[in-house]
Amino acid sequence: MILTLAHTKGGVGKSTLAWHLAHSIGHGTTVIDLDFQQTIKYLNLMGGEPLNVIQPQTSEELITILQNIPSTQIVIIDVGGFDAAINRTAIEYSDLVVIPISDSVTEVIGFETFKDILSEIGSHAEVCMVLNNVHPLARNFKDIEQAVYGTGFRILKNIIRSRKIYRTTMGDGKSVYHGAIDGTARSEISGLKYELISPTRC
Repeated sequence: MILTLAHTKGGVGKSTLAWHLAHSIGHGTTVIDLDFQQTIKYLNLMGGEPLNVIQPQTSEELITILQNIPSTQIVIIDVGGFDAAINRTAIEYSDLVVIPISDSVTEVIGFETFKDILSEIGSHAEVCMVLNNVHPLARNFKDIEQAVYGTGFRILKNIIRSRKIYRTTMGDGKSVYHGAIDGTARSEISGLKYELISPTRC
């Protein structure tokens, strides 16, 4: 399965989710880092390189990599927060595109732009949205539900709340799966993982 975390807006949490999801899947997981900030690459170096991080430079190189990935392997692609040919290629070749979005008005507006790009690409991928970096007490997501209505996309059941532990573990090159760390955060990521790899995910 090729799972791409994508959005043309930066700062929505693509790299954070990619990092923790990769660790939830297990040692040696392949992550394709297309973000110009190279967040996953540097986190992986800090952590002793537990993940297989690949950084293709062109669409052609990315296609070659994706075409040679076994169908039984889960690959996570972290797409940068900008519109570029290589990012569109990642989406086109994905089985599942996951769009992180918070409950802020600016992110809902940003989603409208990205929605148009997805339409232009015409990918066969399923598209799901995950509520990410959401206030722990937030329960009303009507703005997002209205933005998604009629798109054919689905908002995933699992919600990733705003928790300091996601950032602090990354600061040490680790994830919420290292040591005796906040079980709530770990449960959130695990729940998201199982929802994404489930045959009835979207």
